[in-house]
Amino acid sequence: MQWKVAAANPSQPPPPNPASETAAKSVNQADVLRKMPVSAFKAQLLVSLAIQSYKNGDRPTAINYLDQAQTIAAVLTDPTEKVTTLIRLVEVYNELRDSDTVQALLTAARLTINAQDSLQRRSELLLTLSLAYEELNDLQKAQETLQESIALLQAEQELTAQYPFKEEPLDASIGLSGQFNSYRDTTAFIGINVDVYKQWEKEDLAVDGTFYIDYDSSRSVNNFRPGSLSTLVYRDHLNDDWSFFVNTFISTNQDLYASSNNDEDLEIIAVSYLGAGLNLWRGKTPKQFLDFQMGLGPRYEHSYVNFDQVANQIAPVLGLILYGRGFEIGKIAVDSTFYVSPVLSNFNRWIIGSDSRFNIPLGAHWSFTNRLFVRYQSEPIVIDTPNIDVFLSTGVEYTF
Repeated sequence: MQWKVAAANPSQPPPPNPASETAAKSVNQADVLRKMPVSAFKAQLLVSLAIQSYKNGDRPTAINYLDQAQTIAAVLTDPTEKVTTLIRLVEVYNELRDSDTVQALLTAARLTINAQDSLQRRSELLLTLSLAYEELNDLQKAQETLQESIALLQAEQELTAQYPFKEEPLDASIGLSGQFNSYRDTTAFIGINVDVYKQWEKEDLAVDGTFYIDYDSSRSVNNFRPGSLSTLVYRDHLNDDWSFFVNTFISTNQDLYASSNNDEDLEIIAVSYLGAGLNLWRGKTPKQFLDFQMGLGPRYEHSYVNFDQVANQIAPVLGLILYGRGFEIGKIAVDSTFYVSPVLSNFNRWIIGSDSRFNIPLGAHWSFTNRLFVRYQSEPIVIDTPNIDVFLSTGVEYTF
């Protein structure tokens, strides 16, 4: 891009001043621009007016327009719009021979690119930056940036989950959660949450547990008692779609799965399903997936309520499970399990449940965690127990 300003000829009368002739039009354009909302489009218009003003010999006005465009570029939130606007400004300031501003704009563009989480987005923006360096005749920088763009694109393609998978290091997090409720009685608990995921080439293992101390003011014998809620899922992948799975769930003294909640109650539920799973969706990494699982297994229930053993039995159950991890809703990470489990020895008794975890990042390692359990059982062990139970815990979590 080259701009040429005609040199004055002493032998001829001075030409009319283009700035004077277009003054009214420029004022009108400035008025319209002032009323426009901040956007990448407005910044591009300002750059165009700056070029026109410079061609007309009005450098101060051109610089003023460019300063306004820079201010807009600094507050743009869309990375593509921001980088393309900064690069457009680089081209103009290069023609003005303002090398300091050119370098500052290139640095700002690079910082914006580096801040992107998506490898593909960074690759695309680096390609745009490479073309800008080529326009500046900085061929070495252009080539280096191009090679970096290609490397990121290859890394993005390698991240796409394909069987056999790439073994990943252990992914673990630990956190604190709690709940407090006070109406006629006061109930509360404080717990430790543990979430572990390990990916091998053909297998993976997920462990999700909550271990806590529970308090209930209505109890006359033991106001405090320990409890736990844990799930272990192991999958052996046969190919990209099918897997053999073992899904084990254990609950002790968990009000959600308990028949009652009295003084010396002891509640234990343990169920293990073995079966086949079909992958319905997989993200860019193996730990982002949704499987439909169907399996059979034993369900053990032990209920000691009001100093009396109410249940101590094992029954065969069928498990129909939607098991998913790594869903993304904006910046929120979601793990969720939904299941239907009829008791095969008593078809009048069946259970529907869901378990969902919502992680909202607070920084590089910390996150705000909410966990929601909902269960429906057609025939509770104790008649007074409600069919539907809802349980919500809130806490913070640290990921290693």
